[in-house]
Amino acid sequence: METKLPAIFDGEVVTIVGGGVSLSGFDFSRLQKPVIAINSSFIQCDCHVVVAIDPPWEKKFMKELDAFDGLKISYNGRNMHSFHEVFIEPSPEPFSEDWCILKSNLSGFFALSLAFHLGASRVILLGFDGGYEGERPTYYDNPSEGVTRSSYENANEHYDVFKLPYWNRILNVGLDSKIESFPKMDIDSDFYSRFPSKKQDINKINI
Repeated sequence: METKLPAIFDGEVVTIVGGGVSLSGFDFSRLQKPVIAINSSFIQCDCHVVVAIDPPWEKKFMKELDAFDGLKISYNGRNMHSFHEVFIEPSPEPFSEDWCILKSNLSGFFALSLAFHLGASRVILLGFDGGYEGERPTYYDNPSEGVTRSSYENANEHYDVFKLPYWNRILNVGLDSKIESFPKMDIDSDFYSRFPSKKQDINKINI
């Protein structure tokens, strides 16, 4: 059975910060709270939650993680010793009244399902490039050792499970993202304007 976490983001628009190179030079002061950071993104921005699933990465950044006073979340079997492990089982029907946290080798996929489990009404994705060109997989100086091109194989098949009936809850910021499952918006735009205020009826949102 999955661990029930408190709905700390009840009704909020939650921003998830990934590691894609599209965030190179991004002004992180533009972010609106609450924020979930994936891997080393937590060093770059003011966030409430860090999500990671790579044990070697945790060991590399233990000092920074010890100084972080927010939630650190991984899932069962990852052996992330300073992280809270959410015990989950794969579900063939994730979109039920009781949101099921989804398990995947993609930390971004796990973070997205976790955001809804924590009560988010809508989610904005940044740095979700869905792959990379050249030799640099992330925008920060110390990329996770686990990031490889093969990590992104079939990424759209993974993210497509969120398309219906919740496609209008998710916005992918980055027109060049290879993830085609959600509406996109330019990173230089006022992307927060696409969602209404807290707890407005999301079924009436027209993206």
